[in-house]
Amino acid sequence: MRKKTEYKRNQFLEIGKELFFEKGYINVSVKEICDKLGTTTGSFYFLFPSKEKLLEELFIESLKKVWDKGEKIAESKKDLKGKITSFLSESLEYVMKEKELIQFYKSVLEENGVGAKTASDIRKIHTQKQEENLCKLFEIHEEDINHSSNRFYDLAKYIILILEHKQSEIVNKIMSEEKINKSKEVNFLTETIEGMMKL
Repeated sequence: MRKKTEYKRNQFLEIGKELFFEKGYINVSVKEICDKLGTTTGSFYFLFPSKEKLLEELFIESLKKVWDKGEKIAESKKDLKGKITSFLSESLEYVMKEKELIQFYKSVLEENGVGAKTASDIRKIHTQKQEENLCKLFEIHEEDINHSSNRFYDLAKYIILILEHKQSEIVNKIMSEEKINKSKEVNFLTETIEGMMKL
């Protein structure tokens, strides 16, 4: 993508994010996004086929950082426990840094319509990417895990379920302005997972 087009795309993402956070996804139109940016709807549709596609790319743009870090952790030279701890730490750090986006995501899920479906689809993609990174990590450390390789996917799935529950807890604590001790939360998760696998 050319620099000028990429710049325009990023502007749409930023303005879309700003208006979505302010008014809610369902209450923002493509025209309103374009008016705020001082451009035409034609310019918008040249880059995004729909408002839902803008929403999708907004989420993916943010989550891709988590996926890339998860892949790097899996391929790093740390031992198994170090990698699991880093994976959990990065996942919780993302929730703490992107709390507004997470809250917005939850609000979109509660709406009826295409936006809610888009958000639900993104959740499935995110879960799959996280599970793939964990499976890659397990395959590298196959000899250190007290599970057969054909159960790695089930193990990854269970870990992601535990992680998502903890992330939801943290978001609720943040919204009620409770202090979060990330190290304590990561240690709790690591200890829980230690009961499931031989680290």
